[in-house]
Amino acid sequence: MITDIINKLRNEERGSILIQTGLMFSLLVGLLGVGVDLGRAYLYRSQLSGALDAAALAGAKSFHSASRDDEIKAFFDSNFPGGRRFHFKEPSGNEFAVWSDAE
Repeated sequence: MITDIINKLRNEERGSILIQTGLMFSLLVGLLGVGVDLGRAYLYRSQLSGALDAAALAGAKSFHSASRDDEIKAFFDSNFPGGRRFHFKEPSGNEFAVWSDAE
């Protein structure tokens, strides 16, 4: 009885395109999500790189100034707004975080 049902399902081809379409659609949605996530990660990385470069240049310009740290923070916040926080761990084991509190 059960073997008859299994053989019937194995030999029946009607409706198989629906199953294949459903599987391909779920794969397509998953790949789309990965693409969006990678795009956002690349965007944040380039924004972070620009903000850190601006902050480094501001720090070099005002190296002997008493308000050096405030100027560095202001340049970083103006180039990387939104209160984002990033935590990094180097292969050597060093850990550091970068964040912006600007609105």
